[in-house]
Formats: sequence, C-alpha cells, structure tokens
Amino acid sequence: MSAFLSRLLGGDTPGGRENGDSISWNPLEQEEQLNTLEAESYHRPQLIFKHSTRCGLSGMTLRRFERQWAPARDQAGFHLLDVIGQRGLSQAIAERYALRHESPQLLIIESGKLREAASHSGLLGLSLSENP
Repeated sequence: MSAFLSRLLGGDTPGGRENGDSISWNPLEQEEQLNTLEAESYHRPQLIFKHSTRCGLSGMTLRRFERQWAPARDQAGFHLLDVIGQRGLSQAIAERYALRHESPQLLIIESGKLREAASHSGLLGLSLSENP
C-alpha cells in the first residue's frame, strides 16, 4: 500500500482492517490515469472517491463507504483522490465531468462516461446498478 493510503486509512490495510473485507484503493495522482480509468470502465464500473484529509465528515463518510461497498470490491475499480494533495487533479476531474468540486464526492464512471455523482452523505445512496 502506498504511504499516502496507509497514512490516510490508518494501517497496512484500508480502514486498518485485517479481515480481508476491505476495498483495495488505487490512488489517483495524475491526470493521465483518468484515460486508463475510462478505458477500464468499459469492462466494469470505476469509482472515484474524492476525499479531504482535513475534513472529519469526509473521513467518516469514507469509512462508512468502505463498510457499505466492501461486498462489491470485486465488481468495480476503486480510486481514491486526496483533494488537498491533488487539488489540480481534483479540479481537472470537475472540469472533465462538468461537476462542481466537492468533498467527499463519489463519481461512477461507466462506458467511458460519468454515470452518476453525489457528494457528502448523498454518495452513500449510490449503487453499482442503475436502478438500486
């Protein structure tokens, strides 16, 4: 696990859990990764979680998200963006998908396009299926 993810999530495994029920996060650090992510979205949905390391609400939402989405960890790609450390990339994502920059925010990319996005506690209501 990268040092960023380890520091962010508190341990050697995401969320500090050792039981294997955690999400394997891919850190988003470069704009070029978005092209790869979009190409992969033709095979399975790709999720981008935009997280602020300075916001307690964002941390709480991230932990709730991990618990809720852990059963789907093999059904999608999970990408974590540190909006503080990667402010430029966060803004590029907002521009690319015509969204307002927010955190926490979840984007579901499917077939190369933004399918859904939500922020704050509303992101916990999103689902991999189009009709939850």
